[in-house]
Amino acid sequence: MQQELLKSGENLGIYDPPSFHQHSYLSEKNIRDYYTYLDKAKEAVKNNETLSRHVQLVRSQIDFAVLEIAKVNMFGPRGWYDSVGTVRNTRMDSTLKDFCDTYKKENVDRLNELGLSTNHYYDRTKYVSDVQGTGNYAFQKKVTASPMPSELLNSGNLSVLTDGVRGDDMDLWLLLWLGWEGTDVELRLDLEQIIGASAVEMTTLCIPDQWRRVLHPVSVECLISKNKDADFKSVGTINLDNSQVFSGGLYPFSFNVSKAGSFRYVKLKVKGTVVVPKPHTATGRKSNVCIDEIIVK
Repeated sequence: MQQELLKSGENLGIYDPPSFHQHSYLSEKNIRDYYTYLDKAKEAVKNNETLSRHVQLVRSQIDFAVLEIAKVNMFGPRGWYDSVGTVRNTRMDSTLKDFCDTYKKENVDRLNELGLSTNHYYDRTKYVSDVQGTGNYAFQKKVTASPMPSELLNSGNLSVLTDGVRGDDMDLWLLLWLGWEGTDVELRLDLEQIIGASAVEMTTLCIPDQWRRVLHPVSVECLISKNKDADFKSVGTINLDNSQVFSGGLYPFSFNVSKAGSFRYVKLKVKGTVVVPKPHTATGRKSNVCIDEIIVK
C-alpha cells in the first residue's frame, strides 16, 4: 500500500475517505492484489485461531475501503449495481455483513472517534445502497437551482440530487451531498411528463459543529405545476423550530401530493438559517444547508 501511494505522488491526509485514492493505492488492481495476499495469509495461519483473527481484522480494513468506494461508484464494477442500476451486486452485501460481523465478534462497537457504532454503519450503508430508482419519477431527471450550489461538494453537479443514491449522516466528507452557504435555495425539478404521485420527498443534513456549520433549513415549501413557468400551487410548508434546526443527522421532508392533482414540475423553496442562530459557538457566522435526494413516488 505504501509503495503504491508513493508511486502515485498523492498526499495522504488524516481525514481522506478511501474514494480519494480509488485510482492509486486503492485501485481495482491493487485491491485485488491485497485480497490475494490476505487469502494466502489466511491459508497460512488456518490452524491458529489468534493469527486467523488478526488476518481477518486486516482484511476488514480493505473491506471498509471497498464499501466506501462503492458508495460513490454505485453503478458499475466497483459499485452495488450494474451499469444501468437494475441488478444488485450481492457480493457487496456479503462484504458489508462480513465487515460488521468481524467487529461484533471482537466486541468492538466504535468504528471511529465520533462513536459510530457497527449497527449504525450497517443500517446506514444499507440505506445508501438502496438506490431509489424503481417507482421514483424523479430518478435521473433534470434539476435546476437558484443559486447554484458550491463547487466544493461534487463540483456542484445537480444530478447528485436525482441519481437515486441517498446521502447519509455518516458521510463526514459530504461525498453524496450538495451544499449552499449563507443563502436560501430554490430547486426546480422537471419530471418530463405529467404524472400523478403520492409524495414528494427531500432530505437535508445537520452537522452542527463550528467548522462545517451544516444546519437543517428553517422551512421547506413544495409547489407543483403542469406549466414550467406559471400556475405553481403550494402543497404545503414544513417548518422547523430552533431545536430541530440543530438536530444532528438526517431530516426527511415529505409532502403528501396524492390529492393535489397531476403535475410535471416541482419547485422546492428551501429557507436556510443563512447565519448560525443562537445558541451556538459559531453564532453570527454563515451557515450551510446540505441537500440530497429528491424523490417523487
